[in-house]
Amino acid sequence: MRESSRREVIAEREHEAPEIETEESHERFAGGRVPPVQSGFRDGGATASTLAYEEDANEKELKQKVSALVAKKFGGDYKKAFDHYDTDGDGGIGKGELVDMLSEAGIGNGLTRGVWANKIIEKLDGGGDKKVQWGEFETVFRARA
Repeated sequence: MRESSRREVIAEREHEAPEIETEESHERFAGGRVPPVQSGFRDGGATASTLAYEEDANEKELKQKVSALVAKKFGGDYKKAFDHYDTDGDGGIGKGELVDMLSEAGIGNGLTRGVWANKIIEKLDGGGDKKVQWGEFETVFRARA
């Protein structure tokens, strides 16, 4: 093979190589990652309604499975779904209520759902009440995958 042809092949292969995502920007936990959901949540603000980054596979799966659950069980009405999982009627979905929703949506398993719920609440809880309020929930699904 000629030298110039070899260089062209190498250049072409380098161009086709997939980009490798680094783990630095994501928190790891048993069962996968729950990435930051939206801008403003790290500092406690819950006002952002646009995604601050490219979603990863775990967040897409979360949104797809919850959306499928809401479509099937609640006719696509997210508020109705939210109210259903807010079993104590306090206006927020706490860890136990969120674990129930994750279970029905087929997300995680019995060992990982509690961790998923904790991380989701940590990322979405703008009010510091350890619950996901309707506005926080709605913002995530308004920007659905």
